This record gives sequence, structure tokens and C-alpha cells, in this order.
Amino acid sequence: MNPNYADAFNNNHYVLDLTNFTTTKDAANLKWQEVEPPANQFDLEARADFGHVKVSDNSYIVFGGAGAEKTYAASPNLRNLTTIYFADQNRWQTIPSSQSPANSILTQQGFGAQATMDPNGTVWLMGGIPPSPQANTFNLNYTLLKIEKQNDQWTEIRASPMSNPEDFKTVFNPSFHHGSVYMRDGYIYSYGGIAIKYSFNGYKNNYDESDGLFKLDSSDYAMYEYLVYNTSGNNTMYYNYGYTYPRQRELHTLTALPNTDTFLMYGGINGNTVMNDYCYSFDTKSKRWSKVVFQSGGPGARFGHSAVAYGSDALFVMFGANANGNMLNDAYVLNVTTYEWTAIPVSNGNGTSNENDSSGSGIGTGVIVGIVIGAIAVVS
Repeated sequence: MNPNYADAFNNNHYVLDLTNFTTTKDAANLKWQEVEPPANQFDLEARADFGHVKVSDNSYIVFGGAGAEKTYAASPNLRNLTTIYFADQNRWQTIPSSQSPANSILTQQGFGAQATMDPNGTVWLMGGIPPSPQANTFNLNYTLLKIEKQNDQWTEIRASPMSNPEDFKTVFNPSFHHGSVYMRDGYIYSYGGIAIKYSFNGYKNNYDESDGLFKLDSSDYAMYEYLVYNTSGNNTMYYNYGYTYPRQRELHTLTALPNTDTFLMYGGINGNTVMNDYCYSFDTKSKRWSKVVFQSGGPGARFGHSAVAYGSDALFVMFGANANGNMLNDAYVLNVTTYEWTAIPVSNGNGTSNENDSSGSGIGTGVIVGIVIGAIAVVS
């Protein structure tokens, strides 16, 4: 399936002002605002399904993504692969790829990557996949990328498994559409996504018209379960458990809860099935999952959304697609102490998208997966 999706991607950029946000109940008074065009006349390209990471209170980096042009499947078309945004100046800047590792998502267009930053200012970039089976020059096996605060050079890392190097379960086979999160115990936790097991022969570059996301044939690829990377020891370990744990999924989020050793997993999809067990917490101390069930309200089951923690007790869950494959323009705030939801007002009062409407002072319809990076970065 290759529908006409050129108009489905856009370059909208929104901000959510949290100046007066002190408790999750204040979410009802929040309002999305469209950011003015870049002060430096930067060509802000339409893209989706990109990696991103906040690197300061005023800046964030965007890695690759799917471009909007119809020729994307045959010819990657993003001109600015890696870009950084400075919110205090409303200025974008391209990060040159000339000194980046060759044949990586930093030098060739790819989508579905995950990025995170540790307390030392080191940015870790994991996964992602090129847009077509012909683009098979990516070094996808066992490789992570990192750049340290004091060194502006990207470094390729081959993580060492803690057991048999040939054991698929104990190496970092970079995936895409996975969830990842850095926790204060010094580990990056990665769950779900599609992990490369075989060659590109089974790759299907389909743009699914029901949910607007690229997918692979699940019979040729495996959804990863759980892998943990030690940032100081450069090794990985695989968690296996015989108790409550999430089913395999992709396009979900992992978010560290403020001032805790726990992260929250939200949403996801497996094949064409949106997960009904859409929320779990994981305690990194006890190494146990707990299923979270909400009494009522909230964003419900969805995938391809964004999630970000803020302050001491708030977790924002925004946008994505629902169980029917409809794009969503709603957003909610979870109080992580009481586990109660508060909705952020939608400008048009409609929770699903309409690609024909892109106007309005708030974030209206037409929101698609991947558009929320501005909100994520400015929420700090």
C-alpha cells in the first residue's frame, strides 16, 4: 500500500507554555501556540517518525525521520538530516554530517530512532532504519552512537554482551520504533520495537494508510523484549522473567517518573493490534513490572504518541493514533502520585484529526505522529 501521503506530513511547530503550570490540575488552562517562522529563515522541512533529544533548557536535536515527498520510498529526501533548535532565539541550525560515522543514521536518512541524554551531557542515539531495501549500507549490527558534551565528535560503540556473543538476546541489535529511557542507576532501558534479525530481503516499505506509519512484516522480523545497556561498563544484559510483564510492542513510550527509580511504559501496537494493556511501570530496583489500570478518563490505548515528565509529579501524554487508526490531537497530564488524568483543551474540541484543517491559535486538527517534538523540548 502506497497511498498519497504527501499532504499528511507537515512542518508545524508548536509550544506549550508552562509558566503558570504548578499542579496537574492547571492542565485545563494550558493552550498550544504555533511558533513563529524561524528567525534565521531556516527551511523547516516536513518530517515525522524522527529521533529527538533535549540537550539543554533551550535546545533540542532532531535526528532524521520520514520525509513528506512522494519519492521518499525510492529516494530519501530530507536535506537537513540532523538539526538543532534554539528556543530562546527561535533559530534552527543544521549539524554537519561530514565528521559523523559513515553509513549511519547521522549521514543517511532513516526513521524510528531513539535518543536520550545522561546527566554527564552525553547523548546516546540508538536504532533507526533506512527508508528502502536498497539503502542497505547502514551499520545496524550491535552499534550505538554517542557524543560527549566535552567532545563534538560522534563515536560508534559496539556493546559487549554479558554472555554468549552469538546469543541474539544479549546483544544490542538496533531496532526501530522501540522505547528507551535513561535511568539514574546509570542504565539505558530499551523495550519493544522491531529488531533486525535477518537481511533486508523481507523489507516491505509500506506506508500503512490506516495509521500513517511504516511497518515491517512481523514474520520476517522480531519484536525485542527487554534489553538494558550499562553506559559506564559498555555492556548489555537481557531481562527474562516469569511474572507480569508487557507484551511485545512498538511505537510506545518509556518515561522516567520524576525523582524515582521507576519508568512508565505507555501505549503501543503489535502488528495491527493496538495494545489494550497499554500502561505498565517498571521499578529498576526490584526489576519488576507492574500493570497500571486507570479508573476512568485519560488518553486510553494509543500508539505513536509522545510522553514527557515535568516537575515533581506530572507526565504529559500527547497525540498519536487510537485503536481505530485515527490520528489524535488531544493531550493529557497524569498526576503520577494520584494517577489521575487532566485533559489539555483542544482548540477545536475534536479529539481526532482532519487533514484539511491546519489553522487556529491552538493545536488544531491535522496533527500527525512525530509533530510534538517542539512541545517535548520546550517542556523542561
